[in-house]
Amino acid sequence: MQGDWGFRKLMSWLGCDGYLFPSNTKNTASQRGIVCTCKLCENCSTRLFNEQGTSKQILTNAHLILMEGDIVFRKFLFWLRYDGSRFSSMAKGAAPHTGASVFKLFESCLARLFDEDCSKIRSTTVSRTDAKVHALRTPFLVKPPNERTSIIIQNPIFRSKFVDDFNDLIKNVGFENSLKLLEITPVAKGFNPNFHVSYRRYVYRIRRFYSMDAYLKSRQTDQQSLID
Repeated sequence: MQGDWGFRKLMSWLGCDGYLFPSNTKNTASQRGIVCTCKLCENCSTRLFNEQGTSKQILTNAHLILMEGDIVFRKFLFWLRYDGSRFSSMAKGAAPHTGASVFKLFESCLARLFDEDCSKIRSTTVSRTDAKVHALRTPFLVKPPNERTSIIIQNPIFRSKFVDDFNDLIKNVGFENSLKLLEITPVAKGFNPNFHVSYRRYVYRIRRFYSMDAYLKSRQTDQQSLID
């Protein structure tokens, strides 16, 4: 699965803007060049995979083609939805013994998919981080650690595939109904979450009780859940 995923990542990148594929009539990479202008199709994808071997080798060869100027976006907003009741907190610096935090789970999944250490991924929250609060749509600002990982989410097709892989990983670790990546959007260089966010909307749900007995019963239930 990992090899197929890596292969499709590169296919999306090479096929989205320029439809770049090597010719199967040449022998060396320099002779092959970029000659095919057809749209992304199964035949081209299969030919490139067979010629180059594994997806890891393809990514290595693509690095020779993609110069630094081709990396258009360096920062991305990852839009998440999560159930705050399933996490100890949202903050990055939550104590490990209190349980998983939203930020820690998000960062760990990114590290797994990027194949990098968590310490190398620069990410920050763009909204408030109150514990036990649910989010319908909240962004995390992420800067991939290097050129290789930036290529992974440069174009829309590839970002869509990354979202699917992220949510599959969330499901595999047991948080399927607790956290979901909705979409990834690139931001311009110099984007600052403190100054470039137009608005934030918060919705507060307040329980209303029609009798004192119902209120006291609810409090007793809440206190018991904290003890458990």
